[in-house]
Amino acid sequence: VARLGPGDYFGEMSLLTGAVRSATVVALAETRVLEVRKEAFGAIVAEQPELLDRLSVALTDRLEERRRALAKSGRVPDPPPPDLLQRIHDFFSS
Repeated sequence: VARLGPGDYFGEMSLLTGAVRSATVVALAETRVLEVRKEAFGAIVAEQPELLDRLSVALTDRLEERRRALAKSGRVPDPPPPDLLQRIHDFFSS
């Protein structure tokens, strides 16, 4: 669906909402990957709660890009999750 490069990221939906992964990522070249766990990210969010709002916008944009790419390839994309920001807040509240 997409080609990522240096500085790009993936897995944000799982990190931010706990949702199961919806894609598989395959490296085409030697790659360094940094894994960010919920607990570590939760500590950052606790110090900067406004970060969730900005991430929700970025995630919504990413989902829209994915929807367009899937539609272009003739595949039917999943509908966007309802009230994404609330889901993110709920996930980090638990």
